[in-house]
Amino acid sequence: MDYEKIEQYIYEINIPTYDILNALTPFYRYKLYEKIRKISNLDDNYDAKMLADTIVNTLSHMDKNILDSFELASHSYKELLQVQRITKTRLTRKANRYRINIRRILGLSRDDDEVQSSFDNDKKERYQKIKFNGYSVQDSIEKKIKNNKARDWSISQCLNESSKILGMKQTYGESGWFMTLTLPSKFRNMTFEKCNEEINRRINMIKKHTERSEILWTAIYAIELHKDETPHIHIIYYVNDFNSANEAGYGWERVQTDRDKLLDIVFKFFDNENDARQNDNFTIENNQEIYNFDKCLGYLFKDYGKPNVRHGFIGLRRDIKNVWNALYLGDIENSCLSYGNPPIKRVAFE
Repeated sequence: MDYEKIEQYIYEINIPTYDILNALTPFYRYKLYEKIRKISNLDDNYDAKMLADTIVNTLSHMDKNILDSFELASHSYKELLQVQRITKTRLTRKANRYRINIRRILGLSRDDDEVQSSFDNDKKERYQKIKFNGYSVQDSIEKKIKNNKARDWSISQCLNESSKILGMKQTYGESGWFMTLTLPSKFRNMTFEKCNEEINRRINMIKKHTERSEILWTAIYAIELHKDETPHIHIIYYVNDFNSANEAGYGWERVQTDRDKLLDIVFKFFDNENDARQNDNFTIENNQEIYNFDKCLGYLFKDYGKPNVRHGFIGLRRDIKNVWNALYLGDIENSCLSYGNPPIKRVAFE
């Protein structure tokens, strides 16, 4: 593909569009040209001016927020540091999210993103050079991730054993249930920010409605990314599922359990997952009983510490991680260990 010739035509057709594209690093820019060519069904013997017209037309319909992100997403790590010094604003997280949106448009995986790889390597190299008492900043980051994973693993083990004692499980001696909740396919064409907001909103609505219905349940969750970096959630959950029965005439009528009520609420807000439930097609992807907790938890923690991956708990106090840290460090004067603290209120996902 003759990129120079294409861009000359773009300049002649529409200078503002040329300027917008010029802010985008060549790696992304050329990938975008190729993507538009394929979408337009132009063969290898395409007319450069026709492709330039198509590119200009495509960008005219593109989200302005995406176009405005081109420059920041294209900065190398060293360039971004200079911008941060001038603006006195942290921009690394924003730049990473902008690159996610560009990859989603291009159909590019994070592993194949040369711009992201170069950015991450430069950042890691700089952190390895900054040392205090013989330890680099990168050493501290990796140790923190390792310690946090060990902490969350231990909290999960305690939650599992406690829930088994309380009978919030399937059968004697076993654990709870595992399910994966995904967003509808239309969100694969939306920005990462909108997808993240939507999955948080749905989980918050589930928590709100189960609280109103007085359903006692707890859970361990992980919000991870698909290959196209659309977020989805894995949940190990615990809830009462004992079949209570009331005498009705000469027979017995099954009364809905807390688990039945919980699943009704879950699939109300993740209705795209309801088909599998109606067909009783429960698999590891949607809703399965757990017989090997450690293996299931290992699956939940497989991407721990990776970018934009979050782990947490439902049904425990919101500062449970701080409580665990304080107990582990012997910081008995930490305010989170005080019984005099006001009750912890339910908080929304962020």
